[in-house]
Amino acid sequence: MTYAGKELGRRGEAMAAAELEKRGYDIISRNYRAAGGEIDIVAQKAGKIYFVEVKSRRGTKFGLPAEAVTAAKRKKIAETALAFLGSRNEDAECGFLVAAVYYDTKKVELINDSLY
Repeated sequence: MTYAGKELGRRGEAMAAAELEKRGYDIISRNYRAAGGEIDIVAQKAGKIYFVEVKSRRGTKFGLPAEAVTAAKRKKIAETALAFLGSRNEDAECGFLVAAVYYDTKKVELINDSLY
């Protein structure tokens, strides 16, 4: 990935974290790495832990951001989420979100991802 692509991703993650906080989520961790995977944002709200995958796009020419979260990516996030919970000896209810960041409209959409 190019520097510009990495910078786009970092800005998208910052926008997603700000949107989560605006909606009452507490950010627990950013860029959590374990088990050969990474979770962009780990957040908590009302006692439930959310694992958030951030996908940023400048437009929809290459599809919607959430469409980039493949079955293989979901599996890797789920494995990494288990590692996160195990490292904290946590037994909380969990959820998975996709934060779709649209730079052209400066919009962040939180999508409840129940396909895990």
